[in-house]
Amino acid sequence: MNPISAIRGSASSDSAIRGGPQGGRRGRWSSYRSCFPYLSGVTGSALLASCLLLLTVAASLLRPWPVQWLIDNFLLPRPGKIHFLGGALSLPEAALGAAAALVGFSLLHGGLNLWANVLLYRCGLRALVLLRTDLFGYLQSLPLAYHRSRVQADLAYRVAYDAQAIQALFQRGLGTVLGSSATLIGAAVVLFRMNPVLASCALGVLPFLWFVVGHFAGRIRRQSGDLQDKESRVLAQVSEGLANIQLLQAYGSEENALATFRSHVEASRQANLRFLWTNSLSALAATVITALGAALVLFVGAQQIPQRHLTVGELWIFLSYLALLYQPLEQLSYTAWALEDAAARLARVFEVLQTGDTIPDLPQATDLPRSRGEIAFEHVRFSYEGHSPVLQDLSFHVAPGQRVAIVGPTGSGKSTLLALIPRFFEPSAGTIRIDGIDIRTVKKRSLRENLAIVPQDTVLFQGTILENIALGRASASFAEVEKAAQAAQADEFIVRLPQKYQTLVGEHGLTLSGGQRQRIGIARAFLRQAPILLLDEPTGSLDPAVEAEILKSLLLLSTRQTTLLVTHRLRLASEMNWIYVLNEGRIGESGRHSDLLARNGLYRTLWRAQGSGGKGGDAADIS
Repeated sequence: MNPISAIRGSASSDSAIRGGPQGGRRGRWSSYRSCFPYLSGVTGSALLASCLLLLTVAASLLRPWPVQWLIDNFLLPRPGKIHFLGGALSLPEAALGAAAALVGFSLLHGGLNLWANVLLYRCGLRALVLLRTDLFGYLQSLPLAYHRSRVQADLAYRVAYDAQAIQALFQRGLGTVLGSSATLIGAAVVLFRMNPVLASCALGVLPFLWFVVGHFAGRIRRQSGDLQDKESRVLAQVSEGLANIQLLQAYGSEENALATFRSHVEASRQANLRFLWTNSLSALAATVITALGAALVLFVGAQQIPQRHLTVGELWIFLSYLALLYQPLEQLSYTAWALEDAAARLARVFEVLQTGDTIPDLPQATDLPRSRGEIAFEHVRFSYEGHSPVLQDLSFHVAPGQRVAIVGPTGSGKSTLLALIPRFFEPSAGTIRIDGIDIRTVKKRSLRENLAIVPQDTVLFQGTILENIALGRASASFAEVEKAAQAAQADEFIVRLPQKYQTLVGEHGLTLSGGQRQRIGIARAFLRQAPILLLDEPTGSLDPAVEAEILKSLLLLSTRQTTLLVTHRLRLASEMNWIYVLNEGRIGESGRHSDLLARNGLYRTLWRAQGSGGKGGDAADIS
């Protein structure tokens, strides 16, 4: 089963993860259960590591015996020789033998432990890769409404940092819990066989230790969740500030931004201090309790030596095993708190993975074949959540190969109309059809494969110009990319760059001008060769001179497929076959450019506001 499907399935029966870090015990176990699908690929390695850990425990239990044998048989009796395995051993020989055995058991313990830890580390890394990949992939599949309601830096923090908690489940969870539990059981069995009275004294502190673990577990879980939230806000502030550095500098708002950042950093510092204080107190409490247990064993054991109930060597080996008993107890305590931290972080991860897709593919959805380019809106209504309707009873038809412009005043719903076609948003009512097929009945991927989109501001990713153009069709050859760039008139500036098509554009493509970025966006659309072209204010941020150059490329591009153009530049709209004028979410007028000018309607008013021939600039911004 796909890991995300398994996680989503578990959500129907247990929604505690949605409660985040404060989900309590149910939320913690839900987080752990949601990790199970990511263990399927590493089961063999995890089982081998578990076996190695058990052998490691056996080696650790053998380490005290050579010293006990040396003490009771050579050091406390009168010096001399003792018969051992058919021969007589002197003290130096016995000491050398005991030392060799101790080193051998230690090497065996260390080698097995190293092997097991490497296996668990690799298992944890593999699970981390799978979880991060699923999380990032699922975030990409969620609709725009989800992303617009979230802080993007917080989502990035969950992918980059919170997901690392799954590693802790292997190294601190499986490794420490299994190894420490086996050591604890083995040591307890040996201690009870040696001396039940001292063993009872040693284990008498367990109820107090369990109380401490339970007492601090809830605080650590809550404080860990709060800490991750504060850290993600710091990342969000940095990301937002650096992304808008030009605006901050232009308005001289650096000090205000710094003050806001300082408040987030201070909140993070306070959260870190609270978390550190709680961890330190819990560790101190655990250490004091185990120290009291060791002191009690030493006191009672010392009383038994004069009564011949216990030898010095036996007391030494008992104290050695007591360390093997208390060390895993402390480790289990620390691990319990570490797993509370991991559970709080994983809850943030699985909260995303359990978020339902509000625009899913229907179970019976089919692939949309290559479209002829026919588009129909039938009584479509749309409103953003909690807002009044943006589009109302909208109906129109675009014939295959037709070039249609959508114009209108600000807020009339032009860009929203365009966003409904790729199903970035879902209509509140009505139907959108392509080639007569309801787009809700086809798979979103196949629907979008029939679309090419040129937005107002072309987004470029870190990488080369070649990679950014090839985003339109990843399988394209260099010759095809070059041909698309030439059609978009982008090749002219690309070949003048130092590395030509291999030139790195930098983050967001800020090393290029707005016109150059837009040409790359148009080249993408040329390369995609989709039957439907959606242009959303493609020249809205360009000056008239650059716009005139881009216009040639757009007109060439739009002659090859059905085109829907949203623009406030009416000169560009006048080049289309048909124009729809939106007003308050409805079609107020429609017709050819010349027909609309002949009417004394809204289009004519807007045309005059921009100046004769559309050359008067943006006297009335109607986007």
